[in-house]
Amino acid sequence: MILSGSVVLFRVGRLTPRTPLRRVRVAAMATGAVLAAHAPHVGAAPPIVPSADTATDPDDPGARFDRAEILFREGRYDEAITVLQALLREYPEPILHYNLGRAQESSGRIEEAIVAYELYLDGAPDAPDRETVLARVQRLRTRVQRDAAAAIVPEPRPQPAPPLSESPPIVLPWVMTGVGGAGLIVGAAFGGLSRQRIDEARSETEQVAASDALSDARSNALLANVMFAVGGSLATAGLTWGIIAVTRKRKRAVAWSPSPGGLTLRF
Repeated sequence: MILSGSVVLFRVGRLTPRTPLRRVRVAAMATGAVLAAHAPHVGAAPPIVPSADTATDPDDPGARFDRAEILFREGRYDEAITVLQALLREYPEPILHYNLGRAQESSGRIEEAIVAYELYLDGAPDAPDRETVLARVQRLRTRVQRDAAAAIVPEPRPQPAPPLSESPPIVLPWVMTGVGGAGLIVGAAFGGLSRQRIDEARSETEQVAASDALSDARSNALLANVMFAVGGSLATAGLTWGIIAVTRKRKRAVAWSPSPGGLTLRF
C-alpha cells in the first residue's frame, strides 16, 4: 500500500482470474528477492519508474489494477476512476471500492466517494481500518452538508414600506387668495371715495367744482370696479386651488402597507 503519513492513499494488490484481489503481492516480492540474491553483481541498475502510459495487457486484470494505481499517483484521477469501475464490473472486490473512493474523493466527487467507501465497509466488515474509514465517511458527509448549506441563497426578507415623504406646505393658493382679498379691500376703499365725491358734488354750489367732484367720483368708481373684479377673481381661484390641494394631500396620506396579517391602512 502507499502511505501518506498515517492515511492509506491507495491499496495495491495482485489481481488474476484465479487469485482474489485481497491477496497482496507477497509471492512476487519473494521471487524478486531470490533472483536478486543469486544474480551476479554488475553494478546498480537505474531504477525503473512505472508510467500509466506504458503498454499493458488489457486482458490482464492485475496489469489494469497496477495502471489504476499509477494513474492515481500521477494525479490522473478521472482515468483511474474509469479503470477501477471497469474492474469492479468483473471483480467486485472491497479493495477496488476503497481505491475508487480515494480516486473520487481526490477528484472532488465527494458523494460518489462516500458510496464507494460504504461499499468497501460492507464488503470487508472485519477490515482493520474500519474505524478510520468510518471517520473519513463522517467527515465527508459533514463537508457535503456544509457545502450544501453554503450554496443555499437566503430568501430576501420583505422590506418595510418606505415612510411617506412629507409634501411641501401648500402656500401659493393661499397667497393668491390673500392678494385677491387685498384687492377687494382696495376696491371697497375706492368705492367709498367715489361715494364721498358724489356727495360733495351734490352739495357743491359752483358748477365747476361740482363737475370736478363727479369726475373724481367716476374715476374712483372705475378703480373700485376693477379692484373688485381682479381681487374677486384671485380670491376665488386661490380658495378653490387651496381646497383641491388640501383634499389631494389627505388622500395621498392614506396608504396600504404589508403586515404579518395582511395589509394595513396607514394615515
